[in-house]
Amino acid sequence: MASTATTRGKYRKQGLGDNLNAWGLSSGLNGNYDVLDEAVHGVQTIALTGNYTLTSTNYTTNDIRNRVLRFTDSSLSAAPTITIPATENWWIVNNATTYALTFDNGANTAAATASRESLVWTDGTTVYSLALFESADQTFPGGLSYTYSSTTTDADPGAGVLRLDNATPGSATGLYISDTEGNAVDVSAYLLTWDDSTSTTTGGQVIIRSTADASIFHIYDVTAITDNTGYVDATLSWIAGSGSFVNGSAVVVAFQRQGDKGDTGATGAAGTISDAGDGTVGAPGIAFAADTDTGFYRIGSGSIGVAVNGSLALTIGSGSIIPALPIGTATFNEATEAKFLAAGSVTTDRSYDETDERDISLTAGADINIDFETPNAGMTYAHVLWITQDGTGGRTITIRDGSNTEATWLGTEPTWSALAASALTIVSVFYAPSGTLYAAEVTQ
Repeated sequence: MASTATTRGKYRKQGLGDNLNAWGLSSGLNGNYDVLDEAVHGVQTIALTGNYTLTSTNYTTNDIRNRVLRFTDSSLSAAPTITIPATENWWIVNNATTYALTFDNGANTAAATASRESLVWTDGTTVYSLALFESADQTFPGGLSYTYSSTTTDADPGAGVLRLDNATPGSATGLYISDTEGNAVDVSAYLLTWDDSTSTTTGGQVIIRSTADASIFHIYDVTAITDNTGYVDATLSWIAGSGSFVNGSAVVVAFQRQGDKGDTGATGAAGTISDAGDGTVGAPGIAFAADTDTGFYRIGSGSIGVAVNGSLALTIGSGSIIPALPIGTATFNEATEAKFLAAGSVTTDRSYDETDERDISLTAGADINIDFETPNAGMTYAHVLWITQDGTGGRTITIRDGSNTEATWLGTEPTWSALAASALTIVSVFYAPSGTLYAAEVTQ
């Protein structure tokens, strides 16, 4: 009776009367010992140039019987397919190429990750593959296993594969990641949660790290997610990272979700400005960021000044509002400014009321009093005095109301005695409805 081969390992089952007196030969019992030794201890190195079919010759040395298969790259230009018999078997696969190896038994396939050891087995119908644990895997416990593809096209990258939209990871703005991770588990529902955060800035951060070299990794903000057939498109914004991924290499993907936008807090207590400094007309205590010499400042007790471009525009007191106009350097021409009451050189006291011109120009030739008649109850009026010192200077002007009571000064009264010859002083006077006469120097 002729010998027959075992189904899985192709060992010789000695037929009755076959190989008589040949037990010590390779075709006899010793030959079986050789192939058993190969099956238990054999390591086969296969240099790949393209697709490859594992040999399965009966009775003699062959590829499928070796327990460890090591694949190297002789001249590969694409990921190869390794054809295996449709019978039960298993191998420890050392993939020393930069391409994922697809094991195909004619009915089913499984991939062995590039640059990695994997356990590949088949029950004759289904092919399985499991990447073996390496120390680099400790970098991201709980991460998803994928194979990196250097293709940058926006399309389904294939089961267990991911790709970026740019060959330079730091310039990538899109991630195309398979719905199925490297262990053939559909994780699409999880991938679609990457933009579920209600934060207005980002959905979270994703990190992609090489399992072969922990120093190769890249971190991105995920700003949007698009669901496509077989894969998810994640819009990215690069944060940090180093190195470049190798085509076909194993990577681990981990995602950290951004926290949701918090609830609106309770309305805080109303703010105060009680601690504002007094300020000055040139630097008001309450001013504007883009206009620091315009705002409010404290002139004195119960008196607030409104400064515009560093000049007093308005004085606000208790029961009074006094405009300080005109503002800025001004000149007076009697021939062209008809609204002025030109009083000329004055050496004696003067008196004015609401019937006089609003602007009064005079030259002080001596120390004098200027009186403003008290208006009827509840009435008010205002004047602006343009007072020029004569050639001597130091002339004191006393401003009084209709009962000869000196006016209340908002701010500091000019130091008249210190004024030089021909110095111009502009004073705004104003009767409040209360009947009080106020005076304020207009800053030049």
